[in-house]
Amino acid sequence: MAYTQSMIYFKSGGTGKASSLAVVLLTTVLFFIGPQIASYLPRCMAGTLLLHCGIDLFIEGVYDAYGKYDYLEYAGIWAIALVMTIGGMEAALIAGTICALLTFAIQSIAYPKPIRGSMTAATLRSSEWNRCPRAFEILDSEVTGRIRIFVVQLQGHLFFGNVSLFSDGLKELIMNIAEDKRPLIAIIDLSLVLGIDSSAAQAIIKLRDALANQFCINLSIFVSGSSDGFPCEINLSEVLKCKYDHRNEKSSVAQCNGINDRRFTGSYVCDDLDQALIYAEDALISMIDPSLLCSSIKQSILGKQNRQLESLDDEKSYAIELLLLKCGEEKNFVEKFFSYCTREVYNQGDVIWRQGTKSDCAKLLLSGNLIASLENEAGTTETISVGSVIGESGLVQNCNRNSTVLVLERSVLYNLSRESWEELKEKDPRCAHVLYAIVVRYLTLRVQHCSNRIFETRCLPI
Repeated sequence: MAYTQSMIYFKSGGTGKASSLAVVLLTTVLFFIGPQIASYLPRCMAGTLLLHCGIDLFIEGVYDAYGKYDYLEYAGIWAIALVMTIGGMEAALIAGTICALLTFAIQSIAYPKPIRGSMTAATLRSSEWNRCPRAFEILDSEVTGRIRIFVVQLQGHLFFGNVSLFSDGLKELIMNIAEDKRPLIAIIDLSLVLGIDSSAAQAIIKLRDALANQFCINLSIFVSGSSDGFPCEINLSEVLKCKYDHRNEKSSVAQCNGINDRRFTGSYVCDDLDQALIYAEDALISMIDPSLLCSSIKQSILGKQNRQLESLDDEKSYAIELLLLKCGEEKNFVEKFFSYCTREVYNQGDVIWRQGTKSDCAKLLLSGNLIASLENEAGTTETISVGSVIGESGLVQNCNRNSTVLVLERSVLYNLSRESWEELKEKDPRCAHVLYAIVVRYLTLRVQHCSNRIFETRCLPI
């Protein structure tokens, strides 16, 4: 009855001290006048109320729980419900204890190591390829580069039984790193986690705070593995989306590691490892030279991307700058290479080319926004940012297009046709080396992309 009264109180919207005091006062009054009032109430009312509460509790505990727990835990719920129906509350308490112990033992055997693997991001590359040489210099540094990003991937079910394994295990991994080489940024990848109970969710929140307070890790990034968030009842994504922890404002972690941009302190949530690595790279760059980042943190490509191009001469100069960043060749060769390109303008909704068609050109995106998609697949897409060269591999290898490219907004591109490419190779092979250098650079970056390197195999980015 006490539990039933508590449920009625909760379902009636009781919250706070005022509601609790009102219940106490009402209960005290009913203690004295209740017997007199009860004689005027129909006897069936108490049974009806208990029946209603029983049905409501069954729906909440058994029906609504379907899909929120794994099969073993859900089977335990049914076992407790059946034992309670047949043997009563005392038998159900014993059955619940047995089910909890059995679940703990089986889950501990099935998932003995919640930490699947860990590594630094020294050899990982995100899909953010259009950075300036100074930005890449920062990211490749032994002091401020990707080596100061620590990536940990968790797996299986995170529950009260293995909370200490992944929490203390992660702390131990960081403590084993030399103090002068400890990470500035931690990425905790939960893509392979199947379920998180409330105890584990609270442990993850405490882990975030421990990383900041004990190890001066100024940014913790959590990867949910899905746009739907983490597999738990608590809205963990909202709790962890804390870009700056105001509680530490006086003794800020940012001050501990020299970060001036508060956007990159606290914790953040990303859908996949690539987004997390892009955000972490931005944070490292912000430590040294925030001016290298553009206003959009997520895309964070070349800082000059949004500058106004007032004439065709400005446009051509800008295009040559972009090509210099891509190939690393001498400027005179790049200028001659660019002379073979022609200007094109596309409007929103235009199709640059379709998957499977013949590769007859390569293009440099100077302004605007494009998206590449794989047909006959489940929504596989890749945005194409300003400064990207597209179609270069197909032009060099003379193969068909691997993806369909659509225009998202008015875009200016410079086109190198197959006729111009063949002429360039014949007349000036040294200038043709510019495109070869771009192809090699792109292929290297795609092979080193984080989705192909860490913990699980996925297809190459498109």
